[in-house]
Amino acid sequence: MARRNLSLFVLFVSLLFIFIGCEEANPSGAGGSSEALDQAHGSWEFDDGTSVVLAVDPTGETNSRDFYVDLERESTIYHIEGSGTLEGNTINGTYTYTTDTTAEKDLGSLRETSNESLEISITLEQEGDNVTVSCTGEGPLANETFQGGSEPTYTSEDLYGDWLFPDGVFFSLMSYDDDSANNSTMDIHNHTTETEEYSFYGSGALEGFAIAGTYHYSRITTDPESEETSWYTYGDDKSEPHHPITMNISFIESRMTINCNTSAGPLTGLTFSGGVKQPTP
Repeated sequence: MARRNLSLFVLFVSLLFIFIGCEEANPSGAGGSSEALDQAHGSWEFDDGTSVVLAVDPTGETNSRDFYVDLERESTIYHIEGSGTLEGNTINGTYTYTTDTTAEKDLGSLRETSNESLEISITLEQEGDNVTVSCTGEGPLANETFQGGSEPTYTSEDLYGDWLFPDGVFFSLMSYDDDSANNSTMDIHNHTTETEEYSFYGSGALEGFAIAGTYHYSRITTDPESEETSWYTYGDDKSEPHHPITMNISFIESRMTINCNTSAGPLTGLTFSGGVKQPTP
């Protein structure tokens, strides 16, 4: 009997450790915590139509964040833009806003702009597969709570627009028609190496989540010991030929990854990850 009780005790302890291990592997409950939420660099859409975009500030410190919120209250649409510092799962900062009315009146005469910087704290929480954003502070965001936030799913048409990456790289894809197979233009700015900064310009055909076309580039040296201050490859004697390229685009959650498939020029072998779509002005 004593040996049987000992076996049952060992089994109970083993099951207890397995249970604790599962809890630690998924501390947020069902669904866990998304990478976008952990880094406070992503976008979410909420049940009431509110949208929230958080992006790493490429010009600030590691924990600097820009944020954008579009929300509607009592026939007024608020376009909110601000910045702050990430501490844990809370962003403390300031914001300004503009408003539009949804009433049947002249929108131009009813647009309002707030020039005053309003203080705000924005707290992010994971609840299952969804995100809750709670705000405390001043102005239209004061005491607002947005629930049921989920990351948007993008189609190929949603690729058009501006995307900001955590390292400061800026990607712009625009619809374009030049009576040829090309239907898109793509620009990439602020790609830096140890001694150089590049901007890339191209055009191509967008089919699904791939753009096949050509590109050229400009380069500015950041090496203080170099006599070469700039090299513009368009319209001068040093112009490079337009290099063939295919950009394959994919998403992790709502964040863009661009894989550059080319064997010519400085985009060879490059991958840009973590792009967040920027709100349309």
